Amino acid sequence: KIELYVEELELNQILQHNVHNMKPFAESKSMSIKFDETGDAAMVYCDLVRMNQVFYNVLSNAVKFSTPHTEVRVKIDTPYSSEFIKVAITNKGPGIPENQNDKVFNEFETIENMRTHHKGTGLGMPICKKIMEHLGGKIYFESVENEETTFFIQIPTQKVLLPEVYRIRPDSVDFAA
Repeated sequence: KIELYVEELELNQILQHNVHNMKPFAESKSMSIKFDETGDAAMVYCDLVRMNQVFYNVLSNAVKFSTPHTEVRVKIDTPYSSEFIKVAITNKGPGIPENQNDKVFNEFETIENMRTHHKGTGLGMPICKKIMEHLGGKIYFESVENEETTFFIQIPTQKVLLPEVYRIRPDSVDFAA
């Protein structure tokens, strides 16, 4: 069960925060992260704590699975429709083999060849998928083996959920994102 506090928030600010927080990790892996910021205020409906959780997981995976001395790119894509804005996070690296695509969002599964190089429970991406579904959005990817992988995170720009989730998170609740 996920308790949501969905507000209308500015997407550029959320992405700036997450990219800034991920830069030291990227630098420790001889990587860089570049956010192609849009000049427009991209307003979305999301739970800030949960959205930060999704971005943290996708960005950290992008860094972990990148070839050293490459760049992870973050950009706001052209809106999927008037109801969604799409964020694209792209890394250069081994990619995801086509025969392993169905495992990415399965709980406790890791992709062959990657499980020996990167420790993990296999829960990060399944949790991201559930969070995005609960927010009325979507997460999916495209990958070219031995080239690059792009994860797309589709976030609602309109109220698409039950009215009771549109509320401000109480100040008394302190969540580190």
